[in-house]
Amino acid sequence: MRVRLVSLTFAVLLVIAFAGFSRADFSLEEIRAILADLAEQNQQCLISPQRLTAKKDMLAARADGSFKPVSPPDVSAPSNWVQNAGFEEYNPNTSATQSRWIWWGGWLWKGAYAFERAAGSDGKPCAAVRCRGEAGQAGIFTPPLPILKQGARYKATVRARAEGGAVLEMRFKADVEATGVGVADGAKKVSPGEAWAEFTLEGTAKPGAKSFRLYLYNDGPGSLFLGDVKLEGQEEQ
Repeated sequence: MRVRLVSLTFAVLLVIAFAGFSRADFSLEEIRAILADLAEQNQQCLISPQRLTAKKDMLAARADGSFKPVSPPDVSAPSNWVQNAGFEEYNPNTSATQSRWIWWGGWLWKGAYAFERAAGSDGKPCAAVRCRGEAGQAGIFTPPLPILKQGARYKATVRARAEGGAVLEMRFKADVEATGVGVADGAKKVSPGEAWAEFTLEGTAKPGAKSFRLYLYNDGPGSLFLGDVKLEGQEEQ
């Protein structure tokens, strides 16, 4: 269902009119352009109601001067860096061969796979990466995540189960920059059973690293089900 944007546009522009441009870090023209882009995304069902509301609140805060950027936590902070960690926010209009979950990217390397929404544990939704023919490798990954401290350690946890011999590969993968510096070390393969279980991967940032991604693959046949992902910094030893 599309979310109505008429009241959103009026409310944000009204706040701007009374707040004045001096307290807004976005100009009126910039905010109008953002609202137009959001309207188009909403018309095409490319944005969830939750994400639309969050963007509306951000624009209103920028307009009245109360917006405060949130910095990433310190590497040792126990907070979860993953957004849409339970795969609740889902876009049915994306291709079945790409990620269909807000924030997450999708990756297919050989084989025939489909990305689908499925029922997870405790009645919650989960992400399913199903092999539909020849086995290869396919999965989902995070956007680039910052490395805040040289030699920092990170821990990723995911609940998963498998059918038909699916293999879960967890990997902290390097974003190679112009310098050719790799970003993070850490990878493992496991064979989940049909019951939900928790799997963990730990990795260490390489010297000179700036960012990294967490990848979760189906590295085989069958269906891999993923839910409740967590990524956190580890306390220094």
